[in-house]
Amino acid sequence: MALIAAAYNNPTLIRERFGADNFDVLMGQFAQIAQQQSDTGAVVYWPAVNPEGMPAGNPGPEPFAYYGTERGARPGWENRCTALSVLQELTLDVDAYLPLVTAPLLIVHGRGDHAVPVADAEAAFAKVAGPKELLVLDVSNHIDLYDDDTYVLPAVDRTVSFFDGSL
Repeated sequence: MALIAAAYNNPTLIRERFGADNFDVLMGQFAQIAQQQSDTGAVVYWPAVNPEGMPAGNPGPEPFAYYGTERGARPGWENRCTALSVLQELTLDVDAYLPLVTAPLLIVHGRGDHAVPVADAEAAFAKVAGPKELLVLDVSNHIDLYDDDTYVLPAVDRTVSFFDGSL
């Protein structure tokens, strides 16, 4: 398995990063949305990316710099996601699943990633017991691992060699 520029969600860390009060307010909003959807059947949508922050599936200027611009434009893509999918994302605890990974694992991550700090990738790496490798590239953000050949090509090369040696 190879994880490149992945996210390693942990609700405790996410709550700390949002701030406890802000996180609690957000959870209250999700409860209201869930009740509204139950009562009316109407799905509530939020922007998938929002440069100003919440509400969004991926808040802030960096995700917007890719998904909200021509750089990441794809036919048929709409800047929306269900609000309750954001709840699922924010409360997913990847830590619970990491000890179950037994396949060889490669994690490729950017040192300067602010959307998903490299410490998250390192912590995930530490929780996997099986054969594993960690490659940290000198990327200044998360999205350059999507399409900048300066970083994508070394990630692909390492992934190919990892699979050659692991499969």
